[in-house]
Amino acid sequence: MLLSKEVSLMIPERKKQLTIEEHDAIQKQHPDMTVEYYDGEIVMSSHTSNRHNEVILNICMMLRPFFKGTNCKVRAEQIEVILGYNTDNKEFIFPDVFVACNKKQKGESYIEAPQIIFEVVSEEYRDNDYIRKLKLYQRHGALEYVIVDPYRKDITHYYMDGESFRLATDDNYISKVFTGLSLSLE
Repeated sequence: MLLSKEVSLMIPERKKQLTIEEHDAIQKQHPDMTVEYYDGEIVMSSHTSNRHNEVILNICMMLRPFFKGTNCKVRAEQIEVILGYNTDNKEFIFPDVFVACNKKQKGESYIEAPQIIFEVVSEEYRDNDYIRKLKLYQRHGALEYVIVDPYRKDITHYYMDGESFRLATDDNYISKVFTGLSLSLE
């Protein structure tokens, strides 16, 4: 059961920051892994599973018709987002699915927080999606963060309310930003 409440998050103390060049060098050393960097830590994960990929494709297929003909782009896996690009605290992530409207790019990377970010839970990285990335996306101003858990058959949806995420009470994803946009696990 989802409860409506404001999410108050503590920001951890920062460790050494990576430059874009350092991050790229680490990624090149590990081409079989996705290398993310946030909260002062390098997080490496193996590439996706069939189940994970199927959920991502389904989300994209549901989103693309909604955003067709708009200035919003639906992007999936392996497209980098650099949060805090114009600061000394850059964070490098590869959201499972995201929607970016009029967002700046540097090469192939997006350098501003997307409007909507979807993460599909992997059993071994569950805490990253439910805790660490929640804090990260709130800190960088994503308007909505949606966690899709295919194991529990659950959608958890947070939306920006002022400067904090608020937990939505809907059983399915109903956007608080884009009127008429909704998704279910069916």
